[in-house]
Amino acid sequence: MKKYKKALLHVGPDKTGSTAIQSAFDSCRELLHEHGVYYPPGQWHAELGSYFCEKPEKYIFNQQFPFNDLKQLMQRDVDYLAALRMALDRDTANILVLSYEGFVNLDVRALTGLRQFIEEYTESCEVVYYARSPFSYATSAMSQQVRLGFHVLPDGHPPMQPAKVFLERLCTVFGKDHVNVRKFSRDSLLGSDVVFDFLSLLELPDAVRKEVAGQSVEENPALSAEGLLIGEKIIRLLGGHIPPGPFFPQRFSRVLGRIKGTKIQLDQQHVEALEKATKVHCDYLEQEFGVSFSAGEVISSNAEPLISAVTADSLAELLVDFVMPEVAIPVPVETSDTLIVSRPRGKVAYTGPLLSMAPDEEKLLDVVVSNNGMQYWKSDASKPVVLSYHWRDATSEMVVYNGKRTALPKEGLGPGESINLSMRVMAPSNPGNYCLELTIVQESVNWFEELGFRPTVIGVTVPNKYGAICIRFCQNINRIFHFGKSTVRSISSLLNFLKKS
Repeated sequence: MKKYKKALLHVGPDKTGSTAIQSAFDSCRELLHEHGVYYPPGQWHAELGSYFCEKPEKYIFNQQFPFNDLKQLMQRDVDYLAALRMALDRDTANILVLSYEGFVNLDVRALTGLRQFIEEYTESCEVVYYARSPFSYATSAMSQQVRLGFHVLPDGHPPMQPAKVFLERLCTVFGKDHVNVRKFSRDSLLGSDVVFDFLSLLELPDAVRKEVAGQSVEENPALSAEGLLIGEKIIRLLGGHIPPGPFFPQRFSRVLGRIKGTKIQLDQQHVEALEKATKVHCDYLEQEFGVSFSAGEVISSNAEPLISAVTADSLAELLVDFVMPEVAIPVPVETSDTLIVSRPRGKVAYTGPLLSMAPDEEKLLDVVVSNNGMQYWKSDASKPVVLSYHWRDATSEMVVYNGKRTALPKEGLGPGESINLSMRVMAPSNPGNYCLELTIVQESVNWFEELGFRPTVIGVTVPNKYGAICIRFCQNINRIFHFGKSTVRSISSLLNFLKKS
């Protein structure tokens, strides 16, 4: 007969309340043991996963808290497993609980070793996995990236969880019937709390569940959008001077967390990219485990942080001076390579009325230019970044490729910045219906859409000469005279006829 009647293996993944569960169980270890639940020593049990890795130096826990000596790392894992076995052999509880959010990153071989170890002590093992909306996960993970001293979007794309990959491995090793997938959202969690929800899987009195759940601590609250921006600026200021491990979070995480402001939100471009990238994983969750996420869980907005990038730069420098006065802030040296925009992210937004332009007419369009990437767009460099456009006809054939240029401000546009500009546009020479593509080009380098940037497309009508004259005449005269309804209808019919002719 096995020692434990049941084991719960909590595998996270990250940003699903794992720290709250672990802190509650760690602080209430004795109370839980009194009611037949054993939570082995330590806030989490990351080293257990490391022991079963073929290459422990690649294990996520060891990446975050690296060892310089591989032999020392492997000896640590051997010692940990020996101490854990000793503790399990002495224990008298009925249920075993093990937890670490990095367990989901183990491959099949390592998971098999972990399962075999657990089976030595228990009759059955239930794997507990919390699934979070990809959109709320992305903003939370972006915050965590900066707290740990990493760039918010290291590859230009929002972070995501490959749920299908994680769960297929878990089902392969433990069996689908032993994998419990629970939705991580306030509306779905029992008691609207992840700790209380997890405790519901144990045979505990309600009073004990409430007491344990009350001991959880939110140790990783999300940064504000302003805290995220300032944190990213600090990371860039320090450049390669941030050593791995707890160095950055120990010095800056708490400070950044105290910066109040707006919520971190995804722009529409990142939402669309995330929808596309996570569709296979969301479909898998719904089809195999009945977990679905509604459109209302998308966190998207055009809202900007309450501070500009320039202000964030200044605050970042002040914080570095205050927290690390012994460190001389490195002066960035811009080479030709650093001036090249390789991953443009952003938008040229036009929200004005539908356009009608006379042939060869030049207009100024009011646009909002946003830099949502991690590189500065320089306007005064040898290869400046400027606004431009293309014209396509009704058959999508390119009519005008090199549109007129509109310069950015002298100081350029930094990461996270937006600016209102008047953009020069000249209509094609021939009447017709066209698509105007508002885009950006770095002179002598690339058009941004060649690097994944999405131009803003506007439908524009270019009427014939007489239609254009009539349109301008009626637009001007209508400001002076009040027409009767029948007159307005007659003029509207004439305008429509002239536009089509």
